Amino acid sequence: MTLRATDTSAITAGGALDITGSVVGQGKTLALSAGAAVSFGQLAVDGGLTLTGAGSISQSGALKVEGPTRITALGKIVTLDNSDNDFIGEVAVSSAALSVRDRNSLLMSFVTTGATRVVTGGTIAVGGSVTGAGLTLDAGGAVMLAQTSVGGALAVNAAGS
Repeated sequence: MTLRATDTSAITAGGALDITGSVVGQGKTLALSAGAAVSFGQLAVDGGLTLTGAGSISQSGALKVEGPTRITALGKIVTLDNSDNDFIGEVAVSSAALSVRDRNSLLMSFVTTGATRVVTGGTIAVGGSVTGAGLTLDAGGAVMLAQTSVGGALAVNAAGS
């Protein structure tokens, strides 16, 4: 589905959801709920993004979200690893395995039960819990860890200090 909204929007799909488009207007948010997998194409949201999915979350285009991003996909894989993603607000994810990429700095929290990887072109500030697997942080800048619990290996690669 292609979305072109100028106001806060909410979309509920009983099955899979494939979405692209935009929500424009300062502070205008997008709330999504899907009964199966969610796939993002190119999507821009001037406010926050909330997603609750019963299936895996993936993307084929870049995401730009000005406000906070909240993703809940319990027991499912979340893969948002497009190098042009730009999450300006804090990102919070609850899922099984997780892979997130941002083209610059990223503030993130997570609760995951699978391998978790966060890659940025700038600073990473993270906190959360990874049970049963490892956490990999690759930053083009510094890495700042808040309270973080990792059930497996922790790998940190930072270009900054």
